[in-house]
Amino acid sequence: MNATLAATLVDVLECAHTALVVVCPGSRSTPLVLALARSGLSVRVAHDERSAAFIALGAARASERPAAVLTTSGSAIGHLYPAVLEAEAERLPLVLLTADRPAALIGSAANQTLDQRNAYGRHVGHAFDLDAVDRSVRARLDEAFAGLRGPLHINARFAKPLEGAPAAPVGPRSRVRAPVVAPDLTPARALLANARRGLLVVGRLTAQDDIDAARDIAETLAWPVVTSALSGLRCRTLRAPVLDDVDGALGSARVKEALRPDLVLHLGGPTVSARLSAHLADVPHVLVGGRPADDPPATVLPGAVSSYAPLITGAGAGPSALLPLAERIAGVTPAVPRPDDAQAAVHVVEQASAPVFVGNSGPIRDVDRFAPRRADGPRLFAHRGLSGIDGGLSATGGLAAVYGRAHALLGDVAYLHDAGAWSSLADLDLDVTVIDNRGGALFERLPIAEHADPAVFERYFLTPHAVDLAAVARAYGRTVRVVHVDRAAAHAARQRYDHELVRALDDALARRVA
Repeated sequence: MNATLAATLVDVLECAHTALVVVCPGSRSTPLVLALARSGLSVRVAHDERSAAFIALGAARASERPAAVLTTSGSAIGHLYPAVLEAEAERLPLVLLTADRPAALIGSAANQTLDQRNAYGRHVGHAFDLDAVDRSVRARLDEAFAGLRGPLHINARFAKPLEGAPAAPVGPRSRVRAPVVAPDLTPARALLANARRGLLVVGRLTAQDDIDAARDIAETLAWPVVTSALSGLRCRTLRAPVLDDVDGALGSARVKEALRPDLVLHLGGPTVSARLSAHLADVPHVLVGGRPADDPPATVLPGAVSSYAPLITGAGAGPSALLPLAERIAGVTPAVPRPDDAQAAVHVVEQASAPVFVGNSGPIRDVDRFAPRRADGPRLFAHRGLSGIDGGLSATGGLAAVYGRAHALLGDVAYLHDAGAWSSLADLDLDVTVIDNRGGALFERLPIAEHADPAVFERYFLTPHAVDLAAVARAYGRTVRVVHVDRAAAHAARQRYDHELVRALDDALARRVA
């Protein structure tokens, strides 16, 4: 029974074209480990379950296919939770394989036993609790994997003895297609056709088809375009009027007054810029391929952006009255250099020869504001579903497992949070840069910096450290590039830059008005 269940689960993974399976050490998962070792799937081993889940998440993000993580029973399953939450928020196909003891042992005080059924609650779209498999169960598994978006949990119960001869999987393989959603397109078509001051915002996109469709839409609509660093459009030529550094530009009262669209066409997930989101909060949206929220008011078109490209480009939308604004602020740059930490972040992206994972919180904001658009630029990835600092190094390993090589750009606190992942990444080609400003420098950009007692702010928010970050990597036989930044000097330089940018924008708009 163990071997049949394990063989069937592996067969389901193979049918779903699973990009990677990350296996964590343990005994109860033995039947699945043996079945995976005999399979043709790409399998890695990781010592830490939390890191393993983020490695799998990085592979799912990079490949646009499911990726799985396998753990033994007990507390091991709890370490998957951070990656589960991020996968849920970004609707990434992360498969959680948790081995378990027989159901009769639950509540019996048996060692390493807890109730693992529905362990991840509403954070997973599908949850299975299996001790055997038949054709109906196989069909339900195949159906769950069809068009999988978000995490899926399979709790597999294995009784001793755990070792045994291999068995054939239960079949047949079901040919299941993901259900097609057919929303009412009339409201969106009318909004697009009637817009006079339209603005196109391209947020986080992962699928290549969606990125290609977003480019076609941007180049067809005569609307100003805001592109997130995670849109996939920063790494290709874009023949469209682009508003660069809109986060900085919105520091100008003149820009805020002028940038008043009557409709926002938003493609994909959220943008990095919280200032932009706040500025557009009361503007009607047509939201394509993103997650609906209570605000702003939105007409939602669910599913892939690529499926709506003909509707959008053929809706009869006229040129936006905001186009002159985009022309006015194009090329406006302050006469002072960017802060050192931003310069270092941009340099990594400019020099990268492979995809880059950009960590929260400071690096992704700096890359979003300052990284230039270039035709041969690298794809950029980040954890922006919940915007946590966890799992950055591990996720970079997942990118490298798919692409063959990957870069990481992390802040010092984010790097320290995940430095233990090095033990599971020894054979991967990673180029890691850490911006070391000795603590959580992002908090200096937040209001708390001006309100808290300096000693309280230093201890509880900046959380300074004295760790030799390069030595941490050397302990694992690896190297990192550490860029040391004077936190106070960088903060002062950022304030000067933002002040000069606003002054330059105000001057440019005032001259045009005059």
